[in-house]
Amino acid sequence: MNWSLYKHGHLAKSQHGCYFVYSKFNHEAGQKRWFAEYEAGSDYFGQRGQLTGKPQGFETLEEAQRWCDQNADEVAKNLGM
Repeated sequence: MNWSLYKHGHLAKSQHGCYFVYSKFNHEAGQKRWFAEYEAGSDYFGQRGQLTGKPQGFETLEEAQRWCDQNADEVAKNLGM
């Protein structure tokens, strides 16, 4: 997937939906973490994104994006795309 800057994070579109990765401070971890959201449908990313991936977040942007890329491939395979 091709990632681009979007609002306060990074957005990528797959055949079946959109992935949005953003950072925020995680009080439990005591540091900034990267979180991923997924929204089904490929038109645009709106307000219906659901947290996906690790609920505690990823340590790096690259780790979060890699997880989303792999998840997009798995979902596409399961959907027969």
